[in-house]
Amino acid sequence: MMQAGPWTGINETDLVKFFNGSRKLPSWKAKDFYRCLDILMDELKHEIQPEVKTTQERLDNLAAAARISAEQTELLAMRNHYLAALDEKDQDHPDFGKYKPRNWFHEDFYYSMRSKLQDIFYLIHMPNASKADFDRQTFDIAIDGYSKAAEQGKGCCALLNTVLLLAFHDYLNRRSSHTLQWLLIDTPLLGFDEGVHAISTSMRAGLFDALKEQAKDQQIIILENTDHIDELDFDSNVNLIRFTKNRHQGHYGYWNDVYDITETTPLR
Repeated sequence: MMQAGPWTGINETDLVKFFNGSRKLPSWKAKDFYRCLDILMDELKHEIQPEVKTTQERLDNLAAAARISAEQTELLAMRNHYLAALDEKDQDHPDFGKYKPRNWFHEDFYYSMRSKLQDIFYLIHMPNASKADFDRQTFDIAIDGYSKAAEQGKGCCALLNTVLLLAFHDYLNRRSSHTLQWLLIDTPLLGFDEGVHAISTSMRAGLFDALKEQAKDQQIIILENTDHIDELDFDSNVNLIRFTKNRHQGHYGYWNDVYDITETTPLR
C-alpha cells in the first residue's frame, strides 16, 4: 500500500494496472493526481528550463565556432595555394634578353642627330663642322672619326656635351610623345680656357645663340660662371640673374631672405 503522494491508499498491484491501462484510475484519485502533476511540471519548468536555455546557447556557440573553423581552414588552403603559385612563378626565369633602348629609336634617329649636330656646329663656328657625326657605338659625338675626349680639351668637351644635349632635346621635342618643355644645363663652358683647343669668344657667343634659338618655344636655364660670359651680348629675350652673395646687388643666393650666418655686411 502506497503511504505518500497522490497514490496514498492504493496498493502496488492496482498502481501497475493503472499504468498499463487494464484498470481505470478512480475519479476520487484523479483530482489529486492532476494536481500533483501540475506541481511537478512547474518544478520542471523552473528548474530545467534555464538549463535547457544555457545548453542551447552552448550548442549555438559550438556551431558558430565550427563554421569559423571551417572558414579558417578554407582560407588557409587558399593562402597555401597562392603561395605555392607565387613560388613557382619566382622559380621561372624567362629570358627576356638584355634591354636595349637604342633599338627603340626611329630609323631616322642617327641621321637626324648628325644633321642637327652639324647645324649647331655651323652656328657656333666650330672647326670641321662638316666632319661631325653621331657615333652609333659610343652614342656620342665624333669629329672626323675620333671621339671628343681623344682630340679635344676639357673646355671643348663641355661645349660638345652641351651641343649633344641640344640636339637630343630637339629630336625628343619633334619625335617623342612626351615632349620636354624645359632644359637645365650646368656650366656649358666649364674649362673653356683649358687644353690645347681653347674655345674662342665667337664659339661661346655662337653657343649662346644656339641656346637662344632653341629657347624660343621652351625654357632653357643655364648655370654659368659670369667671368665666362661677361663679354657676351644678351638681348631682351634673355633673363640674366646674377648670384653675388651680396645683399644689395643681384641675388644673394638661390633662396630669398636666406643669408650666410657669418656674413658681417650690415643691413641698410
